[in-house]
Amino acid sequence: MKEVNVGLLADLAARHKLVPFMGAGCSVPQLGLDWNSLIREIADQVASGSDGHLAIAQDFIDERGRASLATFLALRLTIKKFRDASGGAHLAMMSLGVGVIYTTNQDNVFERAIEKYGRIWRKVVLLEDLAQYQPGERIYIKYHGDLEHPETLVYGQDDYDRRVDDPSHFLNIRLRSDLLAKHLLFVGYSFRDQTIRSTFRELRAAFNDKLPTAYMIAFRYSAELQAVCDEFGVTLIDPCVEFPDAADCAEAFERYLTALVNETYDRKQAADVATLPDCGSPITERVLTNFELTAMEQTLADEPVVDAAQKFRAVMDLTVIPIDFQRRVVALVEQMADRCQDREESDEIRGVLFNLHLTDVECCLLALTAVFATANVRSRSHQWDYFQPIIQDGAFEEITIVFAAVAIERLTTRGQEITEAFRWHVGQWFDVGTPFDALHEDYQAYVNHWIGIAWSGRTTLENPIKSQRRLKRLPRCRMTYKEIYRGVLDMFVKNFDMPKED
Repeated sequence: MKEVNVGLLADLAARHKLVPFMGAGCSVPQLGLDWNSLIREIADQVASGSDGHLAIAQDFIDERGRASLATFLALRLTIKKFRDASGGAHLAMMSLGVGVIYTTNQDNVFERAIEKYGRIWRKVVLLEDLAQYQPGERIYIKYHGDLEHPETLVYGQDDYDRRVDDPSHFLNIRLRSDLLAKHLLFVGYSFRDQTIRSTFRELRAAFNDKLPTAYMIAFRYSAELQAVCDEFGVTLIDPCVEFPDAADCAEAFERYLTALVNETYDRKQAADVATLPDCGSPITERVLTNFELTAMEQTLADEPVVDAAQKFRAVMDLTVIPIDFQRRVVALVEQMADRCQDREESDEIRGVLFNLHLTDVECCLLALTAVFATANVRSRSHQWDYFQPIIQDGAFEEITIVFAAVAIERLTTRGQEITEAFRWHVGQWFDVGTPFDALHEDYQAYVNHWIGIAWSGRTTLENPIKSQRRLKRLPRCRMTYKEIYRGVLDMFVKNFDMPKED
């Protein structure tokens, strides 16, 4: 086996020279069903005595028809909701920043992933799909058809034979076009059945036996897989070699994909800055994986707060956080915030929010509240110590007084005494937030209750609600700044006998 460092693939991806080709193994964690189990179910349906996946599938088509096959598969290969924790391969491919992805899968897992994250990819199944393609669009090509179009399915032996014998098929033409100066990257294939072997024969026919250098990331390395890759000229990559400390093949596979996305991001970021006016190329994004999150959960609690915050940011800054992971991420922020002891640690915790991309509103509020509460350990040093947590995806400045009240509830519930420094910061937040009397009456009642609790002890600071209302009652100056300036100038002229300006 030839060793291939992840940097080689990252360099190809950053230069848009890599074309991912996703196999059934990517979808198994979402579907809970592997290819072999599915074929056994098909064989049981028609009592097939044939040997081999393609022959068994062909028996089903011959006996029940193609529409029945599509219905049978749809019950097993479609999901209603994408689950982040078991979708590492799809999240990585979605975030890699390539313009085209191929798949031999007929499931809807990738479609559900991009739907969940609001990403726009054009699905290509029919010729008219390709005809509607606009330059710059990302496209997802279902090379072996889609369940919504039974006539496009490539599933039985006859289907593969027809595809191999038809190099003029529009998807073969498109693939040849994509690979004129690019390289295939196979992800989620095992080569343990005839299907992928037939696919490679199909690709070799499409390229007249001159398939460009291709790579495969193995989920589990085997001598059989190596032999088939050698037969077809594919460079096999074993993630366990790159990550020998991984607990198992699944962890190594996920870490390899994560490293590929992250290194592609680093390389492409520099290239994107150099060509900033050209915004047409897809953006590579870091994606938080379950492995990284679990590792932080296991280690950050034992780190000093400053070190924990810095390690958190090293992983989380500008990273795409899968929705299903966001509450766990916020729990880490809350744990670090609860351990804050001084201003330095509070500043570090405030910093974790700036490039933290939380899309769930409740998670944003929980994270902000935890950081607001760290003002309780700050000192009332001088007027320039303004502590205002800001989150990248929404600053919420207008409702800071509500956050102040929630932070007071959080501190009180945890048995912490409200400090004079915290009260001083609350006063600052009242100065910049929505006026108390402009809040909805339900919010007024909540804020008034907790501000009252915070100001129930001995303090030299005025209750900010009373202060705001008192200042509101003061007479307002109706003079313009020019009138004030002229009046002051007249006083100087009169008292100091200074020459008056014209």
